[in-house]
Amino acid sequence: MRCSIILLSMATGCHLVAGLDDPSPVETSAASSSTNSTSTGGTSGTGGSGGADCSGSVEYREIVLADMPVGYWRLGDQGAVAKDEIRTHGGAYQGQYTLNRPGALVCDRDTAVRFPGANTLILMDANVHDEAPLSLEAWMAPTGVDLEKRYVISKAFSDTGGATGYALYVHNFSILTFVAALNGADVHASTTRFDIDTWNHVVATLEGSTACLYVNGELVEPCTRGSVTLTSTNEPFKIGAYTDEGADGFIGTIDEVAIYDVALSAAQIREHYAAGLQIEP
Repeated sequence: MRCSIILLSMATGCHLVAGLDDPSPVETSAASSSTNSTSTGGTSGTGGSGGADCSGSVEYREIVLADMPVGYWRLGDQGAVAKDEIRTHGGAYQGQYTLNRPGALVCDRDTAVRFPGANTLILMDANVHDEAPLSLEAWMAPTGVDLEKRYVISKAFSDTGGATGYALYVHNFSILTFVAALNGADVHASTTRFDIDTWNHVVATLEGSTACLYVNGELVEPCTRGSVTLTSTNEPFKIGAYTDEGADGFIGTIDEVAIYDVALSAAQIREHYAAGLQIEP
C-alpha cells in the first residue's frame, strides 16, 4: 500500500517516552503539563546504525546545516519543547505524542516523534518563513492514511476567501500532496509514490509559482506551474496537524523537519537523502 505525509504541530503536556532499545513507552511529565499522553505507537524506522558500518559516516545534521535552513527541528527532544537547531523558532508539543521513537537516519542515534492522528501537534510561532522561494523537508513513516488530509507540515489557514499558505499532507488513502495557496487559488504537486510503514524522505520546493515534490531523493512527478504568489501570514507553523488545535493530524512518525528560504536543487536533495541512509548520492 502507498501513502503520503503530513505536518505536525507541537504542544505542551505529559507524554510518553520510549527508550531506544525498549519498545514500551514510559510516561513522563513535562514542564507546564496540561494533559497526559496515552499513545503507545511504534515505528518502522531503525535509527542508529541500521546494521551499517558507520566508520567514516557523513553526519546528516551537518549536511542539512550547510544548506542554511531557516528552521530545523530534529525532533529528538526529551521534553515538551521542540528544539530548533537554528535557535530561532522553538516549538511546543501539544496533545498525545510519543518521544524517543527510533529515528529515520542510519548511523545517527537521534530519535523521532510519533503522532496518533488527533489533537496532537508541534506548534511554532508565525514568523517561520512563508514566502517563495521555499523548501520543506521531512522524514515521515505514515502508519495510517485514509480519506482525510493528514498533515506533516502546515502554515496555512482557511476563511471565507479560501485557503492561504502552504502545507504538506497525505490523503485519499494513497496520495502525498504539497500545496501553496492564496485566497483559494493554489498550485500543488502530488504523487502516490511513497510507502506506508516505512521511512520516506520528502522534500517540497516552491520557486516563484512552480511546485516540485521529491521522495527519497527523486523528483517523483513533473513540477507543476501555477500563478499563485505566496504572501506572509500570521499563521503559526505546525508539524503534524493543520490547525492549532491539532485537527487533521498525521498518523505515524516524523523526523528531521527543515524549512529553507530557497528552492533546494535536485543535487542537494539527493545529497540529503543519501546522507540519511549513508549511501552514495
